[in-house]
Amino acid sequence: MSGKSSGEGHDGGWVPLSHKGLAIHFFTAGGNYQVSLNIGDLVQIEEHTEDWYKGYLITSKGTMVQKRRGIFPKIYVKLLDPGTSPAAIAIDQDVILNQIYQVVEEWGGRFKSLYRDNRMGQFNSLKERVTLLLEMRRQILSPTTPNEVRDALKNKAVSKIDELRNLMGTDITVHTLTGQIADEANTGVIALYHLHLQYDEKEKKKNKTPMVRIVNVGAAPAPAKGMHMSSQSSLPLKAKKKDDQWRKTVALARQQTIGAKGDAPGLDGLASPTPTPNGAGYNSLLDTGAGAKGAEVVQHILMDMKVLMVVVGDNTEMYFSLFNAATSRFISEEYQVQMTGQGMPTDLGKLGKLKTIFTNLTSRDITPDLYLVLRLVRRGNMALDASGKKGPGAANFRRPHACAVLPLVAKFGDAVLVPNKEVEHTIKVYVPNQESNFATIHESIIKNNFQGGKTAPFMEIPNSKGVCLGLTLLQGDLAVLGERTPELAEITRSERTEIPDFAPPLYQRHELYLTLDMAELVKDKSASVKNCQVVFSLRNGETGEAIRDCLSIGRGEGRVSEVESIVMQHTNTPHWNETFIVSLPHPTPGELDQFKSIILVAQLYHCQEKGTGREEFGQGFLKLSKDDGSVLDDAVHTLSTFKPNVSRDPFFFLKEEGKLHVRKGESIKVRSQLTSTCVTSNTYVYQLLRWKRGGGDGSSPLIEEALKRFTFIVPAEITNFLKEILDSIFELMIARPQESSTTLLGYDAIVFVINLLMDERTKGRYTRLGPVLDLYISSSFRSKDAHKRLIACLKLYLQDPSNLSKIINTFKALAYLFKFIIASRLEFNLQSKRSSGVPVSGADIGEDDTFKTDLLDVFKLFNDLMRNPAPTLRGPQASALKNISSIFPDLSKIFNPVELAGIITRFVEAIQYSPQLELLNKEKLLLINRIVCSPIFLENTARGHLMPTLLAQLSTHLRSSHHLEILQSILILCVMLNAFQTKIRDPAGYAGVLTLFPHVSYAVKVLRDDTENYSEPVMCLLALLKLTPSEQLEKYLDSVEKAGRGSENKKTTFLIELFNLLQHIMCAPRGSASTSAGTIAPLAHSTPSTSSVTSPPQSPPTNGATPPPPPPPMPAANFANFSSFSLNTNTPFSERWVILNMFAYGAVLKFTSHMASYLTAAYRKPGSNIDFSSPETPDYRLWAALFSTALTFMKIGQLGLEDFPANRRNLVHERYGDMRREMASLLHRLWTSLSNAHKLCFLPLLVGPAIQLMMLAPPFVKDLGVDLYYNLFEVEMSETNATRVVEAQTIDTLDTAAYEASLPPNFNTFFVSKLGERFAGRKTQDECARKGSKFLADITYLLELLMALSVLPTTPQYEEDRIVAIVKLMDYLHQTERYDSYLKYVHMLESIHTAGGNFGEAGFTVLLHAALLEWDDTPVAPIGMFGRDTARARKDKLYHQAIDYFDKGKLWEEAIKLIKLLRQQYEHRTYDYTKLADLLELQAGLVKKIIAVNRFFPNYFRVAYYGKGFDSKYFCKEFVYRGYELENRPEFVQRLQTRFPSANILVHTNVPTEDIQKGEGQHIQVFQVNPATQEERDGLERHVNADMPATIASYYQTNILNVFLYSKPFRKTNEKVVNEFKDLWVRDTFYSTSLTLPGIHRRAEIIKVDIVEQSPIHNAINALDKKKTEIHDNIKKYGAVNLPADVNTSPFTMLMKGIIDAAVNGGLVVYRDLFLQPAYLKENPDHGREVDKLRVLLREHISMMERGLVLHGRVSGPQMVSLHDLMEVQFKDMKADFTAKAPEIFK
Repeated sequence: MSGKSSGEGHDGGWVPLSHKGLAIHFFTAGGNYQVSLNIGDLVQIEEHTEDWYKGYLITSKGTMVQKRRGIFPKIYVKLLDPGTSPAAIAIDQDVILNQIYQVVEEWGGRFKSLYRDNRMGQFNSLKERVTLLLEMRRQILSPTTPNEVRDALKNKAVSKIDELRNLMGTDITVHTLTGQIADEANTGVIALYHLHLQYDEKEKKKNKTPMVRIVNVGAAPAPAKGMHMSSQSSLPLKAKKKDDQWRKTVALARQQTIGAKGDAPGLDGLASPTPTPNGAGYNSLLDTGAGAKGAEVVQHILMDMKVLMVVVGDNTEMYFSLFNAATSRFISEEYQVQMTGQGMPTDLGKLGKLKTIFTNLTSRDITPDLYLVLRLVRRGNMALDASGKKGPGAANFRRPHACAVLPLVAKFGDAVLVPNKEVEHTIKVYVPNQESNFATIHESIIKNNFQGGKTAPFMEIPNSKGVCLGLTLLQGDLAVLGERTPELAEITRSERTEIPDFAPPLYQRHELYLTLDMAELVKDKSASVKNCQVVFSLRNGETGEAIRDCLSIGRGEGRVSEVESIVMQHTNTPHWNETFIVSLPHPTPGELDQFKSIILVAQLYHCQEKGTGREEFGQGFLKLSKDDGSVLDDAVHTLSTFKPNVSRDPFFFLKEEGKLHVRKGESIKVRSQLTSTCVTSNTYVYQLLRWKRGGGDGSSPLIEEALKRFTFIVPAEITNFLKEILDSIFELMIARPQESSTTLLGYDAIVFVINLLMDERTKGRYTRLGPVLDLYISSSFRSKDAHKRLIACLKLYLQDPSNLSKIINTFKALAYLFKFIIASRLEFNLQSKRSSGVPVSGADIGEDDTFKTDLLDVFKLFNDLMRNPAPTLRGPQASALKNISSIFPDLSKIFNPVELAGIITRFVEAIQYSPQLELLNKEKLLLINRIVCSPIFLENTARGHLMPTLLAQLSTHLRSSHHLEILQSILILCVMLNAFQTKIRDPAGYAGVLTLFPHVSYAVKVLRDDTENYSEPVMCLLALLKLTPSEQLEKYLDSVEKAGRGSENKKTTFLIELFNLLQHIMCAPRGSASTSAGTIAPLAHSTPSTSSVTSPPQSPPTNGATPPPPPPPMPAANFANFSSFSLNTNTPFSERWVILNMFAYGAVLKFTSHMASYLTAAYRKPGSNIDFSSPETPDYRLWAALFSTALTFMKIGQLGLEDFPANRRNLVHERYGDMRREMASLLHRLWTSLSNAHKLCFLPLLVGPAIQLMMLAPPFVKDLGVDLYYNLFEVEMSETNATRVVEAQTIDTLDTAAYEASLPPNFNTFFVSKLGERFAGRKTQDECARKGSKFLADITYLLELLMALSVLPTTPQYEEDRIVAIVKLMDYLHQTERYDSYLKYVHMLESIHTAGGNFGEAGFTVLLHAALLEWDDTPVAPIGMFGRDTARARKDKLYHQAIDYFDKGKLWEEAIKLIKLLRQQYEHRTYDYTKLADLLELQAGLVKKIIAVNRFFPNYFRVAYYGKGFDSKYFCKEFVYRGYELENRPEFVQRLQTRFPSANILVHTNVPTEDIQKGEGQHIQVFQVNPATQEERDGLERHVNADMPATIASYYQTNILNVFLYSKPFRKTNEKVVNEFKDLWVRDTFYSTSLTLPGIHRRAEIIKVDIVEQSPIHNAINALDKKKTEIHDNIKKYGAVNLPADVNTSPFTMLMKGIIDAAVNGGLVVYRDLFLQPAYLKENPDHGREVDKLRVLLREHISMMERGLVLHGRVSGPQMVSLHDLMEVQFKDMKADFTAKAPEIFK
């Protein structure tokens, strides 16, 4: 800004104004007195002018701030009304609303671009999301919106903003719960990193589903991420499996680091509000976004039966249930609806209320295999009356009718179930083809209609429209849903037929499901084939009385005393598959034998075909309990049938059981399933729960057997009676002696129960009952002596390591075993106090040390186990490591923090370490991670004991050779750092972690190739640099000892490599060891050292493990060989993680700044003896590394605020400012702190970087570069009175920049003008100014050449322009004897040619390098692909490379020339006959190619550029271009037009008019020219060896030449002549070029044009000469001795036929009659010589034709005989005619 905008000169014109305002845009202060504003800042305005306000900030980001007075633009502030309420201001300052405003402002502007580019899919997607954000903003601002809804909307808005950012590919930001953007100011740095990871994981899951991606308009598409292969991918299978195990362990450690629910530790309530994305496929409808990760969401299906659109005619029973097709089982009870024959409910009060809820489903249930099945059973006669009329005596039998099926998860099409939204469906109804198929018709429908079956044993009911019903998916606890929606409580519930896995602790069920499966009936007198119906009832087995109202077929109707089955007609093997429910009252607790006296009675009836009667023909009975009193097992039970009782006595089966008459061969099958939490069908559970009745002290053999078989009990039975079983087992253990087997069996049973409830392998099926176990311990467990038994059993097992499985199971159950032990001890003390009459105020452990001693003995056994090296104990040891931390919370109730820390440290120190013990290493690291995450680590006194042990262990693991083990250790360090920053907040705590600094650096180094895990150690290192206080860091550095190698200091070496490492982090691609293209290479030389960055720290590992070999060193090089001039675009983390990358740069800046101060203070310290005498000294290398890091920092693209979008610029500037300014200031301070003598030492290294800084965009960076460069020039001049180093380095740097095409536009002007100003501005024009001015004058030409090359694009269209620019630059460098740079461009030119397939030109280019070398043994420096060589060896390689290029370019003659030169060396100088032999073989192969291979040499094209539209390089210039092989003129013109697309191509070959040549526009004239010789141009006779084969002659005629010919026929008169050859003249235009082609160019400029006119007789001579040569070449070819038998002679035939036809019909005859007549010589007396030559040519031509005709007759096939005879006749006639009319020809 100028004037006002700079904040100066505002003293006049200010008008007082007292008002409050609100910032509506970001404003960045750019001048004096200005105040930066954020959106939502509240300001107090005091004065104003036309464009500016003056005042101060009241609040910023919603918080009060210290007054900052200044000015700010009016357009950035909205004035608030005087009466504006604080609430309204708060809304305006709301962070979420401001974010919505920003994104709408930023992305709304992209609509136009998307619409203009017709990207309507992206346009609509963006429009939809932006519209949604605006609607959310409106609702948030609405005063009627409840606060809780407003908060939910804000979270949703943040989620949508993040989603939109992800789709747009823009920056990713994570948020606090208040909606603020999370950064290190409000979030722990490790937590900030894990929030980004968490966000990234969510987006990866979300991106698995298809979505429209919105491309960032106006920006190049970002490269694909995550396509890198893991460095472990090439490992053997066994190693891969081990790596997979490690990766799972690391993932678990990462999960522990982030937290159980995905929140990073130390966040203190901060978390990304983005909800978990929906999964793909059918599971997406189950996602509610609620609950912790992995928690099961309870599902229910609400069904509303709306309309039955099927005319049945009889009353109808409808039965709805859920069926799983995969298991062929119904998973729910049936819901029953009674309908009339007219389709109305029999109870009209239920109209509109025919609803049920199928309860307690999970995502495992709602799959494509889940179906809703409807069975229709009619009530009426055996046969359905088609009229629908019923008489007064109509029957009421239940008869099978129809079935319908609805898939509940659609594989295609619309969703069937939608959460909280009813979806209506109409399902078709089918009847079976045969009544016997009714039991399985639903499976047939599923198979044929939904699974691609081909046979359909059913048909659709004619004229029926089906059944209409509505389905709604409900999610969550039904009790909670009922509170929100009371009407749900009134709806009938159809329960699952099994107890659900996720049932809550107090869940109660008590049903017995009995399914009538089938029957096998026998014939009798009443009927040979039965119409069978079965009637079930329950009887008391002791009294025979009927048990009433306890049966039902389905829910929805009342219970009955008897249930009737469907009547199956005309079959003796009926199948029903019909289930009914036995519902008895819930028994009282402990009443386990409710079913003991209940008997199921089945009565079999034969129903009449007509009428209502039925006749009983059999009965069956089934006891519903076993002999011991437990319920009948779940199984299929076969009931024998008996003849019915004639007396109809209901007790007869009890009274006369022995007199029952069995119906032989007849039975019915009933399947039972108990679903009860009150009674059991398991004998062992039954015995345990009733153990006191068996013997009182538990000595019953049945009890011991029950304990032995306890692990075989169905888990559901255990969970149903958890409290009762545990009570019984503990009572048994106390009742029996401690040494009895019952005690150990009881202990094993308790361990089994605990593991059942805690084992993750059950996939959460029973772990839901963990809280029940806690509740049991806290409220029900009252065993005061159980701890003695448990401790005794623990010791017993630990003392006997051979019982591996028992020990492993014990450790798995360790947490709850200790809960039981401590609860028992508390109960023991409590009861002891009560019995002693001591007042009880609460439970405590007491002061008796015996209990502690017992526990310490147990831990001693733990430690002994961990020390035991036996391989068989690896499993128990791993189990101990996995579970030991679970007892820490309970131990804290017994031991104080220091005692507990001692227990932990002793256990950890007892753990063995060996690289081979991978399982133990993984588990130990996970244990350390849990220790660090536990509350004990936060206790100051305990932490002091823990830290030395934990750090020592981590030090060992960080030296591992296994990368993932190192990574897991790094994750633990991250947790430590987070705890110190966010919870402990003790700066002194970092001192301990600093001891692992070298190990962390080493981890960054060894993991640099691991793209998946590289960021973790980087984050740990940066966090350590950022969080460690300066004084702690200095103390650590000062404590580092000497390395023991002379004067080299270990601290210095460590810092050097740490600086190199930081440069690698900032600039190298993530997970890559190579130096980035944008990296300024480290200044320090890489030398071997003992630093822990390049090798693992050498302290002895635990247990003597051998440290791994060091990885290769980080890239480091002298600055003169830096790699690139462009801005570095790589980032430490994902380029979209802006905040995290800024944190990383901030950490580097802080560390670099501190080290600059530290080293400067050491430099200035008297007697410091800083040694910069050599680049190899440690001091020099350290300072060089510091300079390199600072300069690399200046080139980071992510810090370029000027190039950022507005939102990112404001985000970064507000939080971090422009960090480059601080680094620039640091560089200036660092440089000025050195004396001139020491500056001179760094001069060779800093000239290049200074020039690089001038090439960057920010003015202050350019100025820094100019200042540094100018000072370097001054220093060298003042110290040496010369500027050789600066000049040499400058030329090298500029040359390298041009070589990489990195010179910015107009850099030459900037460089010369800025330095010219500095030199001209010196107070006295001394020697420095004179030398500087002279140097600038000298370098101007070089800069012009470099800029000419740098501005040219690298696309193929500009290939020739780049070649010309490179050759000019090469000429300059060659003349100035800068051969290093010259050779660099030689090989650049070579690469251009090879990339374009111009191998011949590449060969000539390589020879330029060879021309600089002699055949001697002088050493030559490495360049490109060539290492250190002697001149002889290098030249040999170059010749071979050129030979290879000439071979590929088919210039074999040129290759042979080089071979001959090499032969001289091998044969006469080096006497290397082996190479000579190989060379001769190569030559022989090339000669064979010359003879045998047909070559098609490129055409040449003359191109002229006319018009002022061309620049001076082309304007009115002519060139000859060498085309590509087989490239014709149209193809060449098309290629030329890619370079000049707007140019007009002239279609004629005449000389253009003056208007075209000198006018506006661009015109190009292109035509083909032929190779020619200087002899032809000069009119001299060309001598050609007639014996030279055509294949050889054609090469010399078309290559290595600089004269080209264009011939154009014309006539001098317009008169008509009889013989057209008489006035046929030819104008030959010879073009001489400046270069020979082919060469290092593909074009040559025309420097001379010669025009020669050829007379008609000369044309005739030339035509005959060419045709004679053609015949001669063919005769040689087809007359060869070794001509193949199958050679194709067709070309020869065509040639001879054409020549003879031309000779007979024109040609020769015309020449004879025109030029051999006396009249011609009379008219042209000076053509006598030409006439004689023509006469000779005619004779030779006829003779050649005769020879050719003879040869043709010999070589042509039989099919050519007739044609050959014709040609002989024609030739004979022609020769006779010539003999008669021109006999002189043959004299």
